[in-house]
Amino acid sequence: PVRRGDAATVAAHVARLSATAPDALPAYRALMERAAAMAAREDLAPERVQAVLRSLAADGGSWRS
Repeated sequence: PVRRGDAATVAAHVARLSATAPDALPAYRALMERAAAMAAREDLAPERVQAVLRSLAADGGSWRS
């Protein structure tokens, strides 16, 4: 979902993991942050990268820019 800038799907994943497997959130966030960095270097529009990163923090978590 990150490569296509699908912030809604990332937010849904974060919400689901928060509810069912909160211990998996740090790993998911780390992987998605890495995917966002790769997408930003390619051709994903900056506003879509930022939307994805905001989705990673949807439940109050943090992300590194």
